[in-house]
Amino acid sequence: MKRIVALITTSIAVSLVGPSCQHQTADSAATSPRDRASDEAAIRELNADMERAGNARDQARVAAAYTADGDIWMVAAFGQPDRRVVGPENIRRHLESDHGMPGEKLRLTVDKIRFLASDVALVEGTSTSTHDAGINRATATLVVVRQADGWKLAAARVMKLEKLP
Repeated sequence: MKRIVALITTSIAVSLVGPSCQHQTADSAATSPRDRASDEAAIRELNADMERAGNARDQARVAAAYTADGDIWMVAAFGQPDRRVVGPENIRRHLESDHGMPGEKLRLTVDKIRFLASDVALVEGTSTSTHDAGINRATATLVVVRQADGWKLAAARVMKLEKLP
């Protein structure tokens, strides 16, 4: 169960970035529409890779999506105690320590994205984990940043959803 929550959290964090842009600052407004489209495509690909990695149980690839000080902070997620995991190596270990649920399949949905700067995006979204024991849903707020090697997840705040909004 812990692995599901961590995997969902990680996947949500990356997957929540999508094609809609709701707000732009002066810095992001200076970015051309072509550049913004390219950024969104790169972030969507990061999301798709996170979903593939999560479904393949490739924890190293999931953890590699985080910045060096990136973190997951899960609050009341799936009946687990509140917890925070910091850094890719700790995230990988945390994911590997949890065995997940039989038949688990992740689905990640982007609800909203705001570019706060040309290299920083705030993302809101949901994740659904379907498995033999049922369905778990979570909502997340994420910070994604552009680094020299591409877009990375800097922070994820994940909370259990009783009912999808």
